[in-house]
Amino acid sequence: MRKKIQLAMVLIFLAGIAGCILKNIEFNTVLKNAVIVEENSTVTLALSGLTVVVLIVSAAFSFFVSKNWSSTSTGISVSKILAVVSAVLIIAGAVMYYLENRNYLLPETIVFVLFALFTGFGVFYMGSGKGPEDGLMRILCVVPSIFCCIWLVLIYKEYATEPQLIKFVYNCLAAAAQTMAFYYISGFFYKRYNRGRGIFACLLGIYFSILVIGTARGIWEMLIIAGLAISIGNCLLGIICRKEDKIQ
Repeated sequence: MRKKIQLAMVLIFLAGIAGCILKNIEFNTVLKNAVIVEENSTVTLALSGLTVVVLIVSAAFSFFVSKNWSSTSTGISVSKILAVVSAVLIIAGAVMYYLENRNYLLPETIVFVLFALFTGFGVFYMGSGKGPEDGLMRILCVVPSIFCCIWLVLIYKEYATEPQLIKFVYNCLAAAAQTMAFYYISGFFYKRYNRGRGIFACLLGIYFSILVIGTARGIWEMLIIAGLAISIGNCLLGIICRKEDKIQ
């Protein structure tokens, strides 16, 4: 089963790259000068079609894998190297965002930076090998999902008066998918195992993260999104795909 999950991650990564390319073409043509110059363009329809296919295939794959999970699977440790990489990227992005906005800090900016820093520490700690019995782990494992949820709210607030959904809808979908992915990941530390939904949410989290990274508003956003995507993939193989009785 692990090889099937790895293959699915490779395919979802490639789909994300394809989506990123389409999104960049759309951004530079359909959204020329921040104005939609063509409704229902070919690139917009292609991106929508790709996303629908990813949703359907990911749902079907997750259902099949969860129903046919091999009882002979062994415990898989979260990669500590990837945990460190994802943590460094997220923390670096948070620091860069703070430095860019330090002269006009708003309450939401401070909240965003603080939760981003705690998220970086959280994804690092999830690579420590500690399990549900660790009190700090039970706190930190929920921070990434809270951070992504806050990010979703801030994105919606930023574009609340924007009538053109095409400009921000995929950013909202990315934040929502990341939120759900970390939500199901954290559930495993509370012994609430939902492998099928967890796999589905993680695959979407990876796909949408890669899709929007090319149109990020700055290097800080690229770093945070990349860190979240790496962490989701790492936790997918290292936490959701390990056998329940191997979680220590």
